[in-house]
Amino acid sequence: MDLPLAYIESFYVFLAALVFNVTICSAERLNRALSSPLAQTSRFVDLLERRYNRPELTEEMRKNEGISTVATFILMALLIGLAFGWGLSLVPYGWVAEALIIGTLLPVRSHLDNSRSIERALSNSLEEGRAFLAFVSPRETQGLDEAGVARGAIEVTARTTVDGVIAPFFWYGLFGLAGFLVFRVVNIAAQLIDERTHFAACFGWFAARANDALLWVPTRIAGLFIAFAALFVRQGHPIKAVSTMLRDAPKRPNQVFTWSFAAMAGALNVRLGGPRIYYQEPLDSPWLGDGQRYPDTTDIHRGRLVFLWACSLVILCTVLLALIAAPLPLSIY
Repeated sequence: MDLPLAYIESFYVFLAALVFNVTICSAERLNRALSSPLAQTSRFVDLLERRYNRPELTEEMRKNEGISTVATFILMALLIGLAFGWGLSLVPYGWVAEALIIGTLLPVRSHLDNSRSIERALSNSLEEGRAFLAFVSPRETQGLDEAGVARGAIEVTARTTVDGVIAPFFWYGLFGLAGFLVFRVVNIAAQLIDERTHFAACFGWFAARANDALLWVPTRIAGLFIAFAALFVRQGHPIKAVSTMLRDAPKRPNQVFTWSFAAMAGALNVRLGGPRIYYQEPLDSPWLGDGQRYPDTTDIHRGRLVFLWACSLVILCTVLLALIAAPLPLSIY
């Protein structure tokens, strides 16, 4: 079986990046290392939004300004990715630096730490659980009961399976470091530029649509990996995960993470989705899954296990594919 050399080599780089992220990049270390760059980026986005999302502009003008802003981000990420990818390919062991760059930008380890924190906090008290969920999710948490907090934590896990593992690997495998950086920039921009409030909807429209487009394929792949991962989790329901995904995901065609949410709901035999409040805006979302149990801290833990097995299965499948094509790491940089 013949695969492109660049694809095989990119797997080894991504594998090293994932190992680096899981073993080294704890949430505390990442927050400490990236607090200044992230703060500067957030301030830069706020500056652009104040500059180009002014109330006196028409909706069409604000939408155009949002398009040009995100397009500039994409172009910058593309050029930086191409330049670094080319430069590191000329340096001995440049792949190590590339793996460190990718590993630092992956949210896998930080999500695992945050998920454990929510589980422990909810075990202590409902108020602590709400506070920790609010830290990692934009949804309103004050009115949530224990099941609502657990449901929110599980949905964050399902979302991270998509935009934290499957999508980064998918775009990196296709287009290298440039593809990875473009995806991460669009994904972060969609989170920083609030598209849900009425005023920001026009300016954040393109960021949200670009993010949805880049996640369209990965979210469906993630749903399948979640279903397969349920085979290895106690009281997991792989067949129900697939059937729930195929039945309920079309209920929310405009929500890109519906496929992974529905698959996770079936895998754990719980109900996810439902009405919620994002950025003080009520959303009448349909329920996903027909599980009769209210989720609790045990389900948060089981969802995290599904996430870990999904990550392991992604690695395993790619390892097998790469070993069939080339038993050794070849001429990696």
